[in-house]
Order: sequence, then C-alpha cells, then structure tokens
Amino acid sequence: MKPMGMIPSLITLGNAVCGFTAIYEIAHGRYHQAAWLILLAMVFDAFDGKVARMTKQTSDFGAQLDSLSDAISFGVAPAILVALMNQPSPGIWSKATWFFCLLYVLSAILRLARYNVEAKRGTAEPDTFTGLPSPAAAGMISAIVILSRFITDKIEGPQLGLLTDVEVHHLSNLIVSVGLPAAALTLGYLMVSSRVKYVHVFNRYLSGKRPFHYFTGLIFFVVLVAAVREIALFLGFLAYVSHGPISLLIREIRQPKADMKAAPADPSTRPPGSA
Repeated sequence: MKPMGMIPSLITLGNAVCGFTAIYEIAHGRYHQAAWLILLAMVFDAFDGKVARMTKQTSDFGAQLDSLSDAISFGVAPAILVALMNQPSPGIWSKATWFFCLLYVLSAILRLARYNVEAKRGTAEPDTFTGLPSPAAAGMISAIVILSRFITDKIEGPQLGLLTDVEVHHLSNLIVSVGLPAAALTLGYLMVSSRVKYVHVFNRYLSGKRPFHYFTGLIFFVVLVAAVREIALFLGFLAYVSHGPISLLIREIRQPKADMKAAPADPSTRPPGSA
C-alpha cells in the first residue's frame, strides 16, 4: 500500500471518534451532547481534505477513510439519535420512525458511494454537490435536537407571556416526535436525489483570497452565531437544506420560458408570402 498522509488521516479519525462517541452518548440518553459531537465531527470533516491538499498528502486511502468515517458520524449516529429519542412513541408511529431512520442510513451510504465514484472519475464539480451532502443532513438533525433542548431549558413561557411551561414542553416534544422523523425521511431523499444541487460552502465562500470587508463581515457573522447559537444553527442548516429544492423549483419554472425563446418559429404559423 502506498504511504498515507499522517496529519489528514488523524483529522479524519477525529471525525470517526466523534461519531462513535456520539453513538455512545445516545445509548446513555445524553442526546444533547451527542448532537454537539456530530457537529464537532463536521469540523474535522471540513478540514481533513483541505489539510491533505495543503500538505500534498492526498491519497485514495484518505478518501476511503473519509467516507467510512462519514458513514459513522453522518449516517449511523444521526439515525440512531432520531430512533432512540422516539422510543416512547405510539406503536405505528414508532415503526414508521424506525423505517424513516433506516432509509436515512441507506441514503447516506448511497450518497457517499456515489460521491466516491464521481470523485474517482473526475466528474464531481468542485463548487457543487449533486444531492444534499451527508454532513449537512446530519447537521440539520443535530440542530433540531439542540433547538428542542433550547426551547425546553431557555424559553420561559410565563415570563414571555406567550406560552405556559406545559405548552413549551409540548412544543419541544412535538419537534422531537414529529419533526425529527419527518426530517430524517426528507433529508434521506435529498441526499440521493440527482436533480437537487447544493453549493460547496467551504470552496465557494471560505477558500481563496477575499477583500478585507468580506473578512470583517464574516467575523461579525461568527460572533452573532455564537451569541444565539441554538437558533442560528437551526436557521443556518434549514436555509442550506431548503435552498436546493427552491433552486430546483426556480429552474423548472424558468426552463419552459427559456425553451420557448430558443425554439425556432413554426413555418405553418407564418403569414402568406413571408420568406
């Protein structure tokens, strides 16, 4: 086997360690901590490839290691998180939730396998993903879990004058019991879709040289996110997940108009005597 890059491989293994630890936390009922660990795995996943390219240590071994780690952290861990958080659900819904989680895992694995094939053939676009990336799907599930905990712990209904404590807890339970399984099913479909496109955030917005005002704006954005991280994470992932289907819908609406403009005129509709 060819020599492998040590630093990128260690970073990738950090991703796998976070995924395994998240599963361990889920097994002990610590769902909130597991959600943060999945997000931490995203940080490792974002930088391993970048470090490999910077240090000129890219390899097939690293690509396969990355996919296996992603399958644990962004495929298995989020699915188990949704499944075990909904154990007390009624019979038929519990079975449906299990089925949605299974579809999510299979979709994540298929998504990673397809990406590996595209990358090896050189057909993968550097700034665009075909289908929702598995880290973004896992991040969406983690953000929902974190938001539900935030609603339960931080929003005090009587002080706001809007909701009672019972209503707040009911809202949080509704997010977990209905929102999470529905999200798992939807995210699974988006991962394997070949029509929905997503931008590569790191390559599109964070790589290369940028003007100073872009850098300062990014700093202010990071500080704002840190101040209201639970809400900002949810809204950020929701915006990213939604922009793919919305962009597809816009393309479908515009395409017939573009085809009509590009189509040649029908000779039978021309007036008599015209050339």
